[in-house]
Amino acid sequence: MKLTIRKKISPIRDGLTKKTIEKKSRLILINLIKMSIFKNSKNISCYVSQDSEVDTHRLIKLIIQSKRKVIVPFVDKEMNCAELFDFNKLMRGKFGILEPKEKKRFNKDMLDLIIIPGVVFDRKGNRIGRGKGYYDKF
Repeated sequence: MKLTIRKKISPIRDGLTKKTIEKKSRLILINLIKMSIFKNSKNISCYVSQDSEVDTHRLIKLIIQSKRKVIVPFVDKEMNCAELFDFNKLMRGKFGILEPKEKKRFNKDMLDLIIIPGVVFDRKGNRIGRGKGYYDKF
């Protein structure tokens, strides 16, 4: 079932124009920063977007500027996370995804909010990812 949904939705999402992704990403960012959970969070984990995902680059820079901690995932054998102090200190890691150059592990139990990617979400917040299970295990 998940595979079927992923195969149906991925080409639609990948077919969005850059302008559409930017517009929708901006709306998501505006709504997110208004939420009390975001306003009250000190340690925020956020994926670094790529391709047709919701663009999180502006969000990550905003969190860094706000003097809160932005924690970015990286993958070795499993998914871990590290604090990012400078957006320019990212490098391509496993699967070509941007991750911190400095990989001093951050205790995930200290996270207040985790912003995760997904291929598709439903109105109840259920998510289907890319199918590797990293976020599910995390």
